[in-house]
Amino acid sequence: SAAADMVVRILKGESAKERIRTGWGVFDTKSGGFTRGDLVVLSANFGGGKSVAALTLFRNMHNFKYKTALATMEMEQQEVLERMLSALSGVDYSKIRLASMNRKEKRQVVEAFDKFDSKENGRWTYYSPSNDVTIRDVFQALSPYSYDVIFVDYIGLLKQQSQIKNFRADQALGEAARYCKIMAKKLNCVVVLLAQVNDEMKIFDSRAITHHANYWFRWYCAEEDKARGFVTIEQGKARSGETYDFTLTTEFAKMQMNNSDEAPAPRQSPSAKKQFKNGGGGKQEEKK
Repeated sequence: SAAADMVVRILKGESAKERIRTGWGVFDTKSGGFTRGDLVVLSANFGGGKSVAALTLFRNMHNFKYKTALATMEMEQQEVLERMLSALSGVDYSKIRLASMNRKEKRQVVEAFDKFDSKENGRWTYYSPSNDVTIRDVFQALSPYSYDVIFVDYIGLLKQQSQIKNFRADQALGEAARYCKIMAKKLNCVVVLLAQVNDEMKIFDSRAITHHANYWFRWYCAEEDKARGFVTIEQGKARSGETYDFTLTTEFAKMQMNNSDEAPAPRQSPSAKKQFKNGGGGKQEEKK
């Protein structure tokens, strides 16, 4: 039977092998990465590193030979590429943006990009539309290319569209998140959706957006977090497993948020604790 065949696949660990790793060591070890069909929500405060986290995952997953696409409504094409070059090479973003690199740094950028762009790593692309687009427009542009992971940066900048007459903005955002989930399943890929939180650490209409998510990562990166070089990632939701916090190193000047064996135990900065306490605290567990 079909069920018996699936049991055999489970016992052989075939499903586990198909999970898409993130390169964030603690999460990959404890949760195994993402499953095709997952909708993942990354959310942080303004300037908290949503795009940096997305670029880090984009780089890591492509290096694992997954086909990756980044759709950004926030940045122009050149800015996307400049940030990506910084993330790949470790050269400060400001030096790339201001064209103030020395010869060694330029060679470092070229070598890192050539390695990333090699044919053996497979397809990657970034999509930065020049006009307003809906979430359906984004997937119409990217669907034909069989990506393993699609990043959407970010949901609040999409052109709002809804089947509801006289719809509210929160309803349109909820429908956009639902459509991302549908397309993740249809395309057999992972969709990573970025969202911004307000001063109370809540995503605008967070209930509708996170309801459709398989994983919801959120963090508040205050100035003290940037200074010490670490940030605590909280899992607000993990549909297929446990929720737990983990720590990443941050180096915003080089567009990187990485795992590190030297990272301290997960903790929130005083500013983050205050924000979560005032309105964003508590984890959203999936009801069985």
